[in-house]
Amino acid sequence: MEQAQLAALAERIGLPLTEAEQAAILPAVEKALARTPELDVEAATARAGWGPYSSAAVSDSYAVGGSVEPGFEPVRAGFEQNFKDGLERDAQLCIYWRGRRVVDLWGSSTHSGHDGRPYSKLPGEYDGDTLQTVFSSTKCAAATVFALAQDRGLLRYDDLVSKHWPEFGCNGKEALTIADILRHDAGLQAFDEPISKEDVERQHDPDGKLSRVIAETAPWAWAGGPDAGKTPRIYHGSSRGLVLSQILLRADPQHRTVGEWLMQEIAMPLSLDFYCGPGGEGAIDWASKPSATMTPPEPEFVFANDTLPKLIRKTFPDKYGALL
Repeated sequence: MEQAQLAALAERIGLPLTEAEQAAILPAVEKALARTPELDVEAATARAGWGPYSSAAVSDSYAVGGSVEPGFEPVRAGFEQNFKDGLERDAQLCIYWRGRRVVDLWGSSTHSGHDGRPYSKLPGEYDGDTLQTVFSSTKCAAATVFALAQDRGLLRYDDLVSKHWPEFGCNGKEALTIADILRHDAGLQAFDEPISKEDVERQHDPDGKLSRVIAETAPWAWAGGPDAGKTPRIYHGSSRGLVLSQILLRADPQHRTVGEWLMQEIAMPLSLDFYCGPGGEGAIDWASKPSATMTPPEPEFVFANDTLPKLIRKTFPDKYGALL
């Protein structure tokens, strides 16, 4: 990479570097770029032992259970074909059409490299009622919980978070609203202090460590450029639900977390097998119920797109560390 290219990139992300800074960081940037992998699907899936280029992708390496109504046979054929081609490892598919369940399928690969909990109804294994661990789709469930809480008059989207949680309104968070949290505009995608699994399991305590850490954390903001001082919209992948639960604990007269509200007010009345968070009424035995969730086959398969800001913050913490 040329120094001029680095300068232009830094300028675009709002972190303009001096010529001396450009020269100082250029070797680290070039080293990082040299480690960036090519997106080679064939090579990655071959090494992982699964996928369309895997040696395990043979026609007899899967088992499919379930049923389809007449007229939906092509759906089953397509579902099975994905296993034949090695495109699926474990999968479920359930389709309702005009109020009728017309497709209810589950399947698992059975090749020797399989190390998960299969869905296929084989002796001692799981079936179509196996629960699947989900990730970002829980954010839709949390949004539904807050829509219902607003409908019942417990809160409003434009409420300051500090209205319900006074300790939250400090360190630059005084103007943050519930809507800011819901749409990932709070700058709280990470906290200033590490939290543990035990802290999360004790999130019902409004005076616990999790509550304190969130309340004391300052939101991220750009350190320089045209947006200096502004909080960028960044995906609150792991933190959004924790913050929302602390708000709901205080706004709800019954002091429930998002998971408890979801269970008691939505899932149970609708007979839904949907669970969010640890503990509380209707808690599930996580050790035995959910299926295993496969991790990406190769760490280098995905390359983070924020390498340059990370390098700049690390190299010049006194000047650019405030970005954190």
